[in-house]
Amino acid sequence: MKKTILSVMAVAAMIGTGFAGTYSKSFKQPVIEEAVACFADNEFTFDVFATYQHADSSGYYTDGFGGGVGVNAFFARYFGIGVEGFWSEESAEDKVIHSVNGMAILRYPIDSICLAPYVFGGGGGIFNSINSEAYFAGAGLEYRWSPTMGVFGDGRYTWTEENDVAIYRLGLRFAF
Repeated sequence: MKKTILSVMAVAAMIGTGFAGTYSKSFKQPVIEEAVACFADNEFTFDVFATYQHADSSGYYTDGFGGGVGVNAFFARYFGIGVEGFWSEESAEDKVIHSVNGMAILRYPIDSICLAPYVFGGGGGIFNSINSEAYFAGAGLEYRWSPTMGVFGDGRYTWTEENDVAIYRLGLRFAF
């Protein structure tokens, strides 16, 4: 009986060594997630913002708060155009100031921190009891907490026929 058990064990050992090297255990490779682009190459954005204007004391426009809306279209990652309208309650005659502007925007998105510094410039008009042309240049920052929503803040210097005005905006931006 001992010879039979030893013989079976010896045969099993020889068969087992015949399969040596053919067994492999597969391991799953770790999944590396790609960074999500916070800013798209082609996108359309909608802005809602508050404004504060600081005017020099030599003319018609005075300091005051207001608000507005805007739309921007980016045809490339770094270049876009925009249109905005905003209103302010303050003028020398305490009337509402209506402003409509068009602008060109250059931005530099940094997707690793979802931040985009930008510069912009353009022109438009101010419409109330005194209608005037306006030209401006400025810079700002936009931060996105998702690819479709973020906040922005910027400042600009505006030249008008009556007097010059510095305008600051802070708002929400929705990307589509």
